[in-house]
Amino acid sequence: MENIPPNFELNASIGGKYDNLIKTNNLKSVEVVHSKLEAEQKGLEIDDDDSHAYKRGPNFAQLIHGTQPAGSEASKALTVLKLSGWTGYTANT
Repeated sequence: MENIPPNFELNASIGGKYDNLIKTNNLKSVEVVHSKLEAEQKGLEIDDDDSHAYKRGPNFAQLIHGTQPAGSEASKALTVLKLSGWTGYTANT
């Protein structure tokens, strides 16, 4: 931790094997959520343009994205998001 330069913003991803290190090291974190409502219920703003990731600030959320296992809750959530008009994280959005 002492080797991280002051102009580097580290974001830990919640949901992994070493989540316990996030609190231990007082890291800013990002959590992937299935809906805007879930983010709101967790008190997290959604980062839809990477600004939360590269700026200093509080923990934040990203909407589920990428390829998800067929039939999984994540896949179902992604389908609902896409039906609502959400197109994911691309250079165009």
